[in-house]
Amino acid sequence: MLDSARVLLGPYPESDHWVDFYAAESLYFNTKKDWKAALVSLEKGIASAARLHKAYEKQRLQLQQYYALHNLAITGRHCR
Repeated sequence: MLDSARVLLGPYPESDHWVDFYAAESLYFNTKKDWKAALVSLEKGIASAARLHKAYEKQRLQLQQYYALHNLAITGRHCR
């Protein structure tokens, strides 16, 4: 599903739908307990939301980022 969405959004790099795509992608990685991949998606989403002046979306992703960092810390894996 995410692969299909990425293909559909590909021709539209400035679309605000990328913010939601990165949010969904990070949730997918969170369910797989792949916190580092979730953080990569969240960084992209936060940058996209900032570039598009989407304050609420940026804060939503920052909250998801907090939880991913928290989960990464409690599992004993450290960010590099």
